[in-house]
Amino acid sequence: MRARYPELKGDIAKQFEKLGEQTFVVAGAGSAGIGIVEALCNGMVAVCGMTAAEAASRFWLVDQFGLLTDDRTDLQPEQQPFARPGSDAEAGTPLLEAVKLAQPTCLLGVSGVGGIFTDEVLAVVNAANAERPPVIMPMSNPTSRAECTAEAAFSATGGRCIFGSGSPFDDVVNAADGKLCKSNQSNNMYIFPGVGLGTLVSRSRLVSDGMLLAASKELASYTSDEDISAGMIFPDLEQIRTISARVALAVVRQALHEGLVPIEREDNGMQWAEQLESMSDEDLTDGISMRMYEPRYRPLIYKVRLLPRMLAQRLLVPCSTAASACSTADLEPGRSSTKNIIESASAASAGAGSLAKPFQRLLWKEGAARDATRTVLKSQGRGAGRPDFAEKGAEYVE
Repeated sequence: MRARYPELKGDIAKQFEKLGEQTFVVAGAGSAGIGIVEALCNGMVAVCGMTAAEAASRFWLVDQFGLLTDDRTDLQPEQQPFARPGSDAEAGTPLLEAVKLAQPTCLLGVSGVGGIFTDEVLAVVNAANAERPPVIMPMSNPTSRAECTAEAAFSATGGRCIFGSGSPFDDVVNAADGKLCKSNQSNNMYIFPGVGLGTLVSRSRLVSDGMLLAASKELASYTSDEDISAGMIFPDLEQIRTISARVALAVVRQALHEGLVPIEREDNGMQWAEQLESMSDEDLTDGISMRMYEPRYRPLIYKVRLLPRMLAQRLLVPCSTAASACSTADLEPGRSSTKNIIESASAASAGAGSLAKPFQRLLWKEGAARDATRTVLKSQGRGAGRPDFAEKGAEYVE
């Protein structure tokens, strides 16, 4: 089913329309590789009106044993639709030879094998795309497992390629002309939060291919023609909350379009689908934004004198005399409150006999209290010139 929302304009719309014209060589045919290829095929069917077989023919998949061909007997069921005919190439054709045969517009890596996109492989891809920039996407991570680095990709293509990776890489300055080449990290944070939120708001019990495609199209709409010309394939991260809300809106609208929103009557007598349908995009976006998590935290400020008091009153000295001393010790002038509390409470707890020594020992052997005291003192600039304050607390242990 075609995703109806949103409508794209400019260069990005043309690129979506030309998705079916692309040729992909994919290094890696495991669950990640097959999942990506299936999603791209679904996009070709939905956007370009291709058949599933026509879409599958745009892909050349290579695993550790070479090119996937239909005369191989070791393929999994999910791999078989993407196997090349034996007439295209021999079974086990290595990556470099597969790239020479396919002449891909996009080289995609999900192999987990670092450096598999050699300079020779990248050069062949560059030569195959004389009239448009090749797309190089080493998606494996961590960085040590990336199929190539951003520097290698831009060097092999003369700074022409559009680069997206799974691991982060710095932008590269092309040595030939001084051009800044953008390294794009293809992070799922642009999509997944909005997909999850839109699914929750729609109350859909599944996430359909159409919902994912609608989310992708919404994200793409935030990339301007100028961004594309500069090699950027994702919008600025500062827009992430706005983008997530709009992605969620696209997901909700697509869920409605596919009939995935529950039709049970609410307490107000209306179906949830009817309520969502009746809302404007602006109102629904506002409602979605209200459901978004706001990372706001109340600041916590701990005073040094409260740390031993907390330990004495709650944990260490079940003695009203010592607790009373802890609560009033900091009133004596001219002395540090923490040291004052320790000495006063120790003296007061002397009448508790065997309780005095455990109090003194536990108070300063509690690493959390001691470390917290040092941290607060350091942050307040009170540790300099007074090494005895926190460190000599150990004297009260013996």
